[in-house]
Amino acid sequence: MFHNGDVRVIDFDDSCFDYHVRDIAITFWYLTDLDNFHHSFRPLHNAYLDGYQRIRAFPSRFDDQIEIFLLERQLGMMSWMLGWPRSDHVFAAGQFLKNSIKVFQRYLER
Repeated sequence: MFHNGDVRVIDFDDSCFDYHVRDIAITFWYLTDLDNFHHSFRPLHNAYLDGYQRIRAFPSRFDDQIEIFLLERQLGMMSWMLGWPRSDHVFAAGQFLKNSIKVFQRYLER
């Protein structure tokens, strides 16, 4: 969010104060979600990587690390969704769990 032209953090859960590869994974997790609904996932993904590398080099084994942190994010969101005591989340949880199974299968099959 912005206030008087300044960026303001409103959701500390995703505010990127963690190990930098995990922070990237959180951003990619949201972009991956767009992959199903939005045709511009790949350009957004590539632009993020390009911009990040202009400031900081990726660690060795970045590709392996990002995959693990993406899975961790998926598990965390599963826990959040299933633990939330609201009926609108229970309704959405079924589809989210089906999608989660696909995410985990894709990782195991690679």
